[in-house]
Order: sequence, then C-alpha cells, then structure tokens
Amino acid sequence: MGKRTDYKSLKEGFGLSRGLSDDFIQTCDRMNVPIEAIQRLVTPQGLTTMENIAKLILTDWRAEQPKSEMTNGDLPPNHYRIRVNRGQLPAKKQLEIDFPGGVSKLFNGSYEWKRHSSRVGMNDVTAEEVVMIVKQFTPEEIEEMGGLESGNIIAWGLKNGLVPADEKETYAFGSNQETCNLQFEFWLVALGSFTMSGGHRGVAVLGSGFGGRILGRHWFGYRWAVDFRFLFVRK
Repeated sequence: MGKRTDYKSLKEGFGLSRGLSDDFIQTCDRMNVPIEAIQRLVTPQGLTTMENIAKLILTDWRAEQPKSEMTNGDLPPNHYRIRVNRGQLPAKKQLEIDFPGGVSKLFNGSYEWKRHSSRVGMNDVTAEEVVMIVKQFTPEEIEEMGGLESGNIIAWGLKNGLVPADEKETYAFGSNQETCNLQFEFWLVALGSFTMSGGHRGVAVLGSGFGGRILGRHWFGYRWAVDFRFLFVRK
C-alpha cells in the first residue's frame, strides 16, 4: 500500500466543498485508504469508480425517501405519472442544459422523428398526462419472447397493454424531477419512435456519463443487453 501521510494537502485540491471534503478524507483515513487510491479518482481511470460512488449515493438516498414517493402514490413500483408536451422538443441548446452529459445530434431539430407502427391508430397514446413504466426483462421472459430484440420487446408490450415510449415521452421522463435520476442507475430505451441516420433507425435512450445525464441514441436493430431497461406507456 502507498503512503498515507499527506491527507491535509489532498483536501485543498480535491474539488469538493470543504465540509464534504473533510468528511470524505477523514473516512478514507479511518479506513486505511491509500492516498494514491483517492488521487486516482480524478484520473481517467477513476471515472468508473466515481460513477459507482454516485450510484451508491443515489441508491442510499432513494431508499431513505418516504414510501409514498418511492411508489409514486397509488401506482405499482416502476410506474410513474409523467406530463408530456406533445409539441416540438426544445432547441438543442436547451436540451444540453437539461442533459449536461451530452445530447445526440439526432435531437438538433434537423432530423424527422416518426412513430413506430405500434403507435398507430387505436394503439396510439396522445394524452398530456401518461403513466410510464420502466421494464427490465427477466431471463425467463427473454427466452420466452425469443431474444431481447426490438420487435420482440414491442410485441411483449402490446400483449400487456403497453406501447413503447416515443422521443417526446422520453424527454419528459428524463427531465421530470421525480424520475430524471433513474438514468444514473441504468440505460433506458424508447422504441416508440425513430429517425433515420446513415441508413439506420435511431431511437432515443437516456443514460449518464461523467458529465451528467445523457439524451442519446441507439439503433433499433441492436440486440439489447440484459441490463437495459425499456420505457413503455400504458394505453
């Protein structure tokens, strides 16, 4: 283990408020954390560790919130009431304020977003207040549906009275005060609308990076990993 004698000088350049910095350094000192390990946090190699710390802070904070807030009132877990502006999305400069971690070029206003065919006719949802669901599929569900592919995911939703979220609902979810921090815990995918880029269908995703929350894009044809969550809207 490295030397652990210069904690005082470390406080001065750590970049946190003085009180929080002092508490953090004292905790590390008490737990025999080497100075080199703390200094690593502000290097490129330490970014993942910082993200994991932030996730743990958020998880602990959420666990301490009143139960009624955690379950969104009378809704089941992972269900959220969201108000949606059905007009145009804000300009990219405003989006970059809302999502400081990054905004995909597909939201710069020059790309035309279209509803997926699953959002046409009787299946469409146009209300300004909707119930949105965050769904993670179990290994058993993935096997039953034939793989975690976009078409299978949408079909599962329709079978269960749900439609995939579009880009406006995704923006509303990601900018809602009660739900915006979920994207620090996992990536959220919206398959209800798409725009073409380079011959591929791009869909909206919410995630996070070292700079903060991200409004990004992924490809509709991607075979999704099991740790992705998917945004649905209740019909």
